[in-house]
Amino acid sequence: MEVNWQLALAGLGMFLFGMSLIESAIKTAAGAHFKTMLKKVVVTTPKSLATGVISAAVLQSSTLVSLMTLAFVGAGMMSLLGGVGVVFGANFGSVATSWIVTLLGFKFSVSSIATPMIGVSGLALLLTGSKKKLRAFFTLTMGFGLLFYGLDLLKDSMESLANAVDISQYHSYGAFAYVAIGFVLTIVLNSSAASMAIFLAAIGAGVIDFNIAAALTIGANVGTTGTILLLAVVGSSDTKRLAAAHVMFNVGTAVLIFLLLTPIGYLIMDIFGLKNDLVLALTIFHTIFNATGLIIFGFLTRRIALFLSKRFAKNEAKITRHIGSISPQMAEVGAEALKNEAGHLLEEALNFSLNMLNLSPREIFLRKRKITAVVYSHPHIIEYDVDSNYERLKKIEAAMLEYSTKIGERSPEDETLLNRSLAAAREATYAAKLFKDIKRNLDEFAASDDDFMLDHYNQARIRVARLVKYLHLSMRSDGENEKSLSAKLFNILTEIQNEDRNTLNTMTKAIKSGDIEQSVSPTFISINRAVVNASKSLVECAQLLYLSIKIEDVGDEKIESSEDEEE
Repeated sequence: MEVNWQLALAGLGMFLFGMSLIESAIKTAAGAHFKTMLKKVVVTTPKSLATGVISAAVLQSSTLVSLMTLAFVGAGMMSLLGGVGVVFGANFGSVATSWIVTLLGFKFSVSSIATPMIGVSGLALLLTGSKKKLRAFFTLTMGFGLLFYGLDLLKDSMESLANAVDISQYHSYGAFAYVAIGFVLTIVLNSSAASMAIFLAAIGAGVIDFNIAAALTIGANVGTTGTILLLAVVGSSDTKRLAAAHVMFNVGTAVLIFLLLTPIGYLIMDIFGLKNDLVLALTIFHTIFNATGLIIFGFLTRRIALFLSKRFAKNEAKITRHIGSISPQMAEVGAEALKNEAGHLLEEALNFSLNMLNLSPREIFLRKRKITAVVYSHPHIIEYDVDSNYERLKKIEAAMLEYSTKIGERSPEDETLLNRSLAAAREATYAAKLFKDIKRNLDEFAASDDDFMLDHYNQARIRVARLVKYLHLSMRSDGENEKSLSAKLFNILTEIQNEDRNTLNTMTKAIKSGDIEQSVSPTFISINRAVVNASKSLVECAQLLYLSIKIEDVGDEKIESSEDEEE
């Protein structure tokens, strides 16, 4: 009997397309919720493991969950420890697809309703127009219809293969050869679910026996690492670490299960009594494989994350911190990666601004000293490559703009986040430019012997340093004390603006009293105006990224003075 390869190919194609539609429908209907869950419900190892299991089971794709997690970790939105837990859990969650295929595709005949599902869903998709939820629902039913219809075609093609092929002649190749076949097949199909569907259809038709199917399943599980490794090669250190954890789970479990293949086979076939139900036997084997990995590596999650955190050290500094490791085609996290990059740019702009004022960021951010004391203890001009550091800021902004143009289809929420991030980047770079433009004037004041000029220079340094310090705190507050931080920022910005208004009167008096020469008055005005506008831009940048309330809305409220405000 001739093997009907066209039928097999058609069945595989429908199965894969059905899986793709199911994935797309669930992402459309619940993708945002899963993104939130993946980012926030990974506080502890048990929660991260459970999140991975649930996400992979619902999204019907452990690879999708692993890729999203890889993106979150690479973009700095999730810790390495949380990411490792989610990936480990997702591997076990992948068995849900095998159980759906086994119970609905083999135990119950759903092929009779698969065709009506496809027909009704197709018509509904033509009639629903732009109704997002309805389209997601009928895309889901269309996906399941195609999946089961494709599975039915695969079963039929495997029956013809069983009659045409004598499997006994292949036993001499050994189990390892079948592990390699399962690995290669999963790499080619980019879907362990599709590989498992083929193996289940083949064992159900008698094309292969249990031992061969088990070896193929081991290879398929190792094959799931292919896509992750490919993306991690060009990713950040953390993405490489997470990919390494994924490989450790699958390869480590594969080696253990391969060594225990005979006793596990005895357990399933003889003790469980499934010699006459090989499809169920293979599904149970697949479940044992991933359950074993989850139990062993689940307990080692924290140690593995700690071990990997010391590997893949960065060899060279990259201009961007977040978007460089995330493909813009991953729209689910692209906008948030862009926001984090804008935060990185703001942090660099704050450091740049302090250096323009001849202040060390470390002294301002890390040391518990009054800012007044820090300012007066550092009166000298510091060595700093202004041009190259400013060019670095411009390159980050340019990279963000280029990255934003490559982000694929995005939701309205992601579009808003993207625009706010780009606006924040413009404000941060503009503030840096203003400080760069007055650097020479500031250094002239720093080198002056004139007490009036020195006092004006140091007061400006104090006010800007206080503003920068609270902006730095707002970046790390996670919403805590936001009202208090906003009020402090408003008060400091108001002081800077008031000083600008008072500069003309102050200078007029100083000129009359002979404290300064009239020729330096334009320099005073330029410095003050630049400081005001730069301060406004830095605050606006922080509001776009981190502050949910406008600082002017809380500016009139009384707040307790901090140590740094008691000057």
